[in-house]
Amino acid sequence: MIIKTKGFTIRPWKTGDEKYLVEAANNPKISRNMIDSFSYPYTLKVAMRWIKKANSKGMNNFAIVINGTPSGGIGFDIGSGNHSKRATFGYWLSEEYWGKGIVSKAAKLVCNYAFKNFDLARIEANVYPWNPASQRVLIKCGFKKEGVLRNNCIKDGKVVDEIIFSKIR
Repeated sequence: MIIKTKGFTIRPWKTGDEKYLVEAANNPKISRNMIDSFSYPYTLKVAMRWIKKANSKGMNNFAIVINGTPSGGIGFDIGSGNHSKRATFGYWLSEEYWGKGIVSKAAKLVCNYAFKNFDLARIEANVYPWNPASQRVLIKCGFKKEGVLRNNCIKDGKVVDEIIFSKIR
C-alpha cells in the first residue's frame, strides 16, 4: 500500500529507514504515549527489529514520509478468531510535525484503506487519558469514544487507564 498526498506519503517501512526511524522515534514525549514495547531510548537495534516485523506477512504498519524522510508510523493489526472483524489502530509522528494536521489526515486515509481492503466491522484505538491530542485526532477521523478501560494496562511500571475509541464500518 502506498498513499501519496500533498505533504506526505504513507508507504511500507523498508530497509534503509532505520536511521530515520531512530531520529524520529527517540523521544520520551512519543514513548510516553505508546505501548511499552515502543521503547525509549529508541535504538538502532529496536528500529531494525521493528522494520523486519513491519514487513512480515500480514502486517499493516506503514511509515509516514515527509519531505522524503520517514517521520512517523501508522497502522493496524487485524484480530483473529472471535476478533477477526476488528482491527486495532495506532500511530505516532515526530514531534517537529505535531499540530499540523498530518496524523488526522493520515489516520483517515489508513482507516479508509483498511475498511476498503479488509472484511472489518470495526477499528478501535486505545489512548491514555493524558493524551488529549490523540483523542482529538480520533474524533476528527470519525471515531467515537466508547468509555474508559479502568486499570487496563501497565505503562512504565504503573497500572493505568485507557480510553477506548472505535470507528464502525
